[in-house]
Amino acid sequence: MARGGARLNTGPAKGSKQAKTLSREEMKILWREMARESLRGVLASQIKLCLEGDTAAIKEFNERLMGKVTEEVDVTSKGERITAINMILPNGAELETDTKAVPGIQSPS
Repeated sequence: MARGGARLNTGPAKGSKQAKTLSREEMKILWREMARESLRGVLASQIKLCLEGDTAAIKEFNERLMGKVTEEVDVTSKGERITAINMILPNGAELETDTKAVPGIQSPS
């Protein structure tokens, strides 16, 4: 063998896995199977509550199934689009923007 360097045909074969990795993967499979079994019971009880008319259960079931509903709240513009904002900079200078885009907004004079 020459000085230093990798030796031929040593170490684990390409693509093989260590025993620790294999046992970890087996544990993940077992956990998934256990979770799947317990989720069947949870889902069955959730459906039972929904069929009984429990509104909280129905809401939870729908949110899990279809995603949570987002609500937009307009608290400042009464439904009109805001496209221009005038800012006063820290040095006291005023930064003007285009106020013609929104009716009813006037730049300070």
